[in-house]
Amino acid sequence: MNNMIKTVDLHTHSTFSDGTFSPAELVKKAVEKNLAAFALTDHDAVGGIESAITAIKEQNASVLFVPGTELSVGYKDGDIHIVGLFIDYKNPAFTKISDLLVSRRVDRNKEMVAKFNNASINMTYEELKSLANVIVPLIKAGQSPYQVLTNHPELNISKKTLYNYIEDGVFREFGLLDIDLR
Repeated sequence: MNNMIKTVDLHTHSTFSDGTFSPAELVKKAVEKNLAAFALTDHDAVGGIESAITAIKEQNASVLFVPGTELSVGYKDGDIHIVGLFIDYKNPAFTKISDLLVSRRVDRNKEMVAKFNNASINMTYEELKSLANVIVPLIKAGQSPYQVLTNHPELNISKKTLYNYIEDGVFREFGLLDIDLR
């Protein structure tokens, strides 16, 4: 009898939301980590699921794949995230809602860019997305947003500038604490 404990990861994100790796790279990582199973649970999105399934076939990966998503749902004064596993990601009603949620996130981030520009912080939507590619992996690695913003050479934000923004309530005014950089 095999008493070996099998490991699974039922909550991963790909580049289809705020993950660092493509679905194909996640499949490779799952195999490297000898996972018995993993789920792709991108935020409000199901676009990476087919890519993961294709990668499993192409890589002849011996890992069980669980199609999933992480839905952002408004609750009281905030949001909660609900992880759904073994979802019917091809269901037209579900994909319509998923597309709507992704579209709303894009619209919200474009509004954020407009607010930044109105406050003389010049930024394009493309620059915001690039900024997210710099910030998100560092925060996931354990750095605080303050450390990331003040220490990263590509961002070039001084501690004094950041302090002034915090003191003036700029981040709160722009909803930066709630900004979704995926």
